Amino acid sequence: MNNFSDSFSGLSGLGIITIIFTISIIALGFYILTYLFIVNKRDSKLERWKFLADTLIRNAIFFEEDQSASSATSLLKVLEVNIFPIPERVKKILPDPHFRQLMMRELIAAKQNMTGAASVNLKNLFRQLELDQDALEMVRSNSWYLKASGIQYLGIMEMAEHKNLVMPFTNSKSGLVRVEAQNAILKFSGFDGLRFLDDASFPITEWQQIKILEELAQLPTEHFTGIEKWLKSSNDTVVIFALKLARNYFRFELYDHVISCLNHANPEVRYNAILAAKQLQTETTASDILKFYEFDTERNQLAIIRVLEDLRSENNLPFLLNVFLEESNQLKIAAAKAIVAIENGVEQLELQISSNQYPYNEIIRQVKTERK
Repeated sequence: MNNFSDSFSGLSGLGIITIIFTISIIALGFYILTYLFIVNKRDSKLERWKFLADTLIRNAIFFEEDQSASSATSLLKVLEVNIFPIPERVKKILPDPHFRQLMMRELIAAKQNMTGAASVNLKNLFRQLELDQDALEMVRSNSWYLKASGIQYLGIMEMAEHKNLVMPFTNSKSGLVRVEAQNAILKFSGFDGLRFLDDASFPITEWQQIKILEELAQLPTEHFTGIEKWLKSSNDTVVIFALKLARNYFRFELYDHVISCLNHANPEVRYNAILAAKQLQTETTASDILKFYEFDTERNQLAIIRVLEDLRSENNLPFLLNVFLEESNQLKIAAAKAIVAIENGVEQLELQISSNQYPYNEIIRQVKTERK
């Protein structure tokens, strides 16, 4: 110890600093090499795992074709027995939770891009590997993120046998969990899955409404029931979505229910009712919606005028001319467009006393130009 101290005592301060710096550089270099070794080893393992997972998925996708070519095993038996050849290397690492997570992600990604027999095979492989049990553990987790992910996985893999477990989450306090549960129920049950709207106490966001409509668009059209009940919901967003359903699926029998929504307290509900009335129009549509014009917002008044533009009826000319002469510029323009859509409408505009005055002359010039 004394000799070691003596060796340092003969060094200048700069020499000691140099030695410490050198040792630090060596230690840092060792740390970097060790870190790179660990990272490379991990990446190499992940690459092997991904190769095995991709191979297993690819074999499952074409499993039906292989079986048909190699044996007389019937399709029904293949689907019922539901046994895919699992390589020994996969069996050894299958218990590893990290591999199972990777396998689940790869299967989910593949399933989203497959239809028909290949989609069924991937669903069966998901069950065979008991990855549905992993998803169920996630659903039962206290973490809202894991719960939402587990529900999403069950939905994508069409694990309809777990519908009763997922259904209560369609009204969860967690927005993400609620959205994923609603999407999953639709995948399980199609149009019948919309029953979650019966008890929806939280808002159905605009984004979620779009997602639901996109999901329904992929399904065969059904004459589903329940819209009239949703049109009377205490949840305004449910009413709005029900109006969109009535509009998108041309539910003419709901016309009277749609018109009753024009008396709703929420202007957004009334706006969507106007849009639905336009889609489901009858001979009385103009008179039905004009009853509410005077008391509505300017946005909704514009929507009503656009419905009249679509109707192109001469019976609406007196009303439209009055709007053109007396209302705001935005309403004047909308009314002018509706008038020129009617036969001889341009002449009716130009006959007005104020047609040569600003802003009437500019509006008339604009709508005539657009019409050309």
